[in-house]
Amino acid sequence: MRGDDIFGRHLSISYLRPQTAEEAECDARYADAYEATRRQQLAELQAEIDAIDAARRESLSIAA
Repeated sequence: MRGDDIFGRHLSISYLRPQTAEEAECDARYADAYEATRRQQLAELQAEIDAIDAARRESLSIAA
């Protein structure tokens, strides 16, 4: 019998375990690339926000 049969909801159980040495080594190899990608995404989002803000300021100055 499953929990969703009785309660109409799905039950999910998860847990964290310590990484093995092999998993930690693999994560360490890709950490720099991951961080660089995240910085690039942040820079792109910031540029987009700045462009939207500049357009909003320009539209307000035209309306005034």
